[in-house]
Amino acid sequence: MNYNKPLKLNPFFVIAFMWGIPFMIFSFYNINARLKIEVEGRIIERQEGHPYKPPDKPPVRRFVNYKILQNDGTTISFYTGYTDPSLSRDMPIGAYVIKKKGKLVYTVDGEKYDDFPTLFYIIDGVIGFSIFTLGIAIGIWRKRKRAQATLISTSSTLRNTL
Repeated sequence: MNYNKPLKLNPFFVIAFMWGIPFMIFSFYNINARLKIEVEGRIIERQEGHPYKPPDKPPVRRFVNYKILQNDGTTISFYTGYTDPSLSRDMPIGAYVIKKKGKLVYTVDGEKYDDFPTLFYIIDGVIGFSIFTLGIAIGIWRKRKRAQATLISTSSTLRNTL
């Protein structure tokens, strides 16, 4: 084995890992983050914040911290951010929120909210998986084709020398 030979990266493997895997991770992370949320109770306090407010412009990326009174009498703090997995940032004080773990939908005062872009994340994950598998498959196919061409040229060279 020649260790001085420079390493040749197959561009299809690079595409598979640099594009396919990040697409799949992005989809899985956001769907999983929404599925992990579990909250049930009445909103008793609402505090809005802005991590960054440009001068002379409206605030961007606002978040809301809700204080929720649970059925057992305990109070919890529930934070909603500006990403898709978060619940709505527009729930009023006094609203009763139910979000079960493992569900993408939630209810506010008995009204069902299905505001998570499920189709987008499924399509994104499928595209990522397709890029990954296609990149790996084409990379393997090209490697085998190259090895087969090398084998044929080597055998024809040996045949000519004998």
